[in-house]
Amino acid sequence: DGPSVPVEEASGEAPSAATSDNATSPDNATDSGGGFVIDEDVRLFVGELTDGGVDVDIMNPDVAVAALQFTFIDQDGNPLTVASVGQEGAAADAAVPATVSGDLVAFFSLGGGSIPAGGQRLLARVEFGSANGVTSVCLEQFVVTSVTGQTLETSTVCGGSSAGSGGSSSSGNGTDVLANVRAEPVSDGTFDVLYRSKVPLAGFQFELRTLLGQAVSFATAMPESGAAGAADFVTVVGPTGVVSGLRLISDGPPVPATS
Repeated sequence: DGPSVPVEEASGEAPSAATSDNATSPDNATDSGGGFVIDEDVRLFVGELTDGGVDVDIMNPDVAVAALQFTFIDQDGNPLTVASVGQEGAAADAAVPATVSGDLVAFFSLGGGSIPAGGQRLLARVEFGSANGVTSVCLEQFVVTSVTGQTLETSTVCGGSSAGSGGSSSSGNGTDVLANVRAEPVSDGTFDVLYRSKVPLAGFQFELRTLLGQAVSFATAMPESGAAGAADFVTVVGPTGVVSGLRLISDGPPVPATS
């Protein structure tokens, strides 16, 4: 499960070597439309920018959320400074307050409160310090934990319909997820990471974990492999299993869109 394209974590939000996704979908996954398989625990919807802010919706049908954090970026991938977070929505209703630091928003309750499982509804209204020249807003560095401390799988929908304060959510999932990634089974000590994307990718990041939720700290990326290698991306695996794909040449080709 990224970048400044919202990427569903293959944790979700994983790749080391990205290749086209020709595999079949998991049996327990559902299709949100547009050919994208949705099997994450939590999805956030970022509404259209209006009056210097956005409504952020949450959908977590099966699991309560104890904490979540994310940063905001504009249409060019630049960080957006958050001025305030409104006191209406699922977070406020559950007594899970927001903390703001620059472009970062974190929701966490010292009293042990959690956002209960539920369908798509308003999480909070977020206002920005300055939105001059900003035409659209999205999220990155989106991390969510359950009440047991488990890191949950996530995805983000940007620029779609949101319930908003007093509004009504759209049927379905607003807009399609723009991109997602998925790790194939391990074979002979290696595995492929597949991706689908409706748009070219200027970068990507995800975290590798075992089926037991443990960080994969022993992985290494294969250089010059897959679509990322073909686009001259440098793929780096950090000590905690975080994989980052970077385009070092600013005017170089992106990882191409693919179905």
